[in-house]
Amino acid sequence: MGANNVSIIVYFLLLIYVIVHIVMGFSAVAVTVFCFRWLKRSNFPTTLNCSCRILLVGVVAVVEALAFYIVMTGVVMFDYHCCNWRVNYDSSIVDVRRVFGKAYEESDATSDATFEQIKKMRIRLRDDLKVSGWYAKKYSHRIVKSLSAYVIYDDKNMVAEKIFYDFPPSLLQ
Repeated sequence: MGANNVSIIVYFLLLIYVIVHIVMGFSAVAVTVFCFRWLKRSNFPTTLNCSCRILLVGVVAVVEALAFYIVMTGVVMFDYHCCNWRVNYDSSIVDVRRVFGKAYEESDATSDATFEQIKKMRIRLRDDLKVSGWYAKKYSHRIVKSLSAYVIYDDKNMVAEKIFYDFPPSLLQ
């Protein structure tokens, strides 16, 4: 599957996220309006009537927050996959930093981006990547920490390998 087909799929998924947000928002507002009208005609005491209205407004706020989270997750996933397409094997470390931008945190080479740490994540590496002078950096999304990528650089600070995954491989097995 080429990058063009994947980009079409990701655009489609982002559109679905936005449609879900719109449907959830309109549904919550419609139910709230219906309930407000029903409460207006009811014979409930004033305190119970006000409590029900406050509860309804709280429910709408929670539904909107959930819908916003869904859309933001979709946007973050879209950005993550776009980064995957823009990091090429002829990219320099400066190009990779420009692609990831401020939305991602770059680890230093001594922390969690060593070859041993990558192996602990159950990521299989090619044998020719263990050349002296080569190093790895981990780029983690600032909000969704499970979206991270490892980029292995050669001794000329050019990309030798890139490893993108949505969730830790241990969860996928």
